[in-house]
Amino acid sequence: IFYDNFYLFFAIFIFCDIYVFTVFDVIHFTKKKTTPYHQNPSLTKTHCTEIPDPKPIQYQMTCSEHQVYKRCETCAKTCSNPNPKCPTPCAMGCFCEEGYVQSPNGQCVKLEDCPKAEVMVGPIAHDYQEPSIEDCAPDEEYFSCGWCEPSCSNPSPSCPIKVCTRGCLCRPHLLRHHSGHCVEAKDCYPQKCKALNEEYVCRYGCELRCDTRACKRPRTCVLGCHCKIGLLRDTATGVCVTRDKCSNNIDRTNRTVDFKN
Repeated sequence: IFYDNFYLFFAIFIFCDIYVFTVFDVIHFTKKKTTPYHQNPSLTKTHCTEIPDPKPIQYQMTCSEHQVYKRCETCAKTCSNPNPKCPTPCAMGCFCEEGYVQSPNGQCVKLEDCPKAEVMVGPIAHDYQEPSIEDCAPDEEYFSCGWCEPSCSNPSPSCPIKVCTRGCLCRPHLLRHHSGHCVEAKDCYPQKCKALNEEYVCRYGCELRCDTRACKRPRTCVLGCHCKIGLLRDTATGVCVTRDKCSNNIDRTNRTVDFKN
């Protein structure tokens, strides 16, 4: 009886050991293998082959000096707009690193190294040419890189640091009148002329007169008291009159007119 029980116990122990360890190995193998598998049709149904992981797509981009690659940047900072209001959508690419902005030639530079913008002053026409020293009026001065010009409407302008004004500017202590003339501050505001039929304006060209004397046409507008539109200056009396009121009716064709509006 002892031997029969011993052999029975030994058989149960061997069976349990094989079953338990077999089940444990299956569970352990299942937990350890996390890579997805699929059945290979060329093999039996119990054999599986491993699916290779797809290689990640890598974007190779070489950035220039003082640039960094960013996967999501809304917009670039530039010399003309160092603090832009960027839209919501972003883009990836090379952008200037912190403390640098993009210059007009595409390079990233410090803000203080940005080239100055040039602002041309004066009227612009189809045949416009850059003003020179000879084109400046006596109360103007030519600057290749000057300040932003004060005017009657804005006598103390706040000049941008990176703006360079090039052209004929009013001399110091003078202001640009709305008519284009350089005047003192006291002459900025409208004045009343003492004589009848006159108005305080800035006019181009020769003033209409009754006589035929030659007139040297000024290159800029002349600020002062001028005859109102439609009247002529009677040089004999100095007053502004209609054509039929000219002294002795001298040359009513008025050949001295050289007026530019």
